[in-house]
Amino acid sequence: GLARIGARGDRPNAFEALATLQHCREVYRSFAGLAYARLIDATADLDQVTAKASAALLRALMARRLLQADAAI
Repeated sequence: GLARIGARGDRPNAFEALATLQHCREVYRSFAGLAYARLIDATADLDQVTAKASAALLRALMARRLLQADAAI
């Protein structure tokens, strides 16, 4: 997170302070134990993160029978 923020070449905003980012991380990680939440590693490139998030969403929809398995192909 901090490396990405620094790479922009500008100054971090008030929400990008280390303490704030650490607190946000703790909050999001606390969701990981919930049945409806998925923890996705967002350190990869955008396409990989998008693929992981999309796959997690499709699995959840299929598990709830909101989407037929053949529609996900």
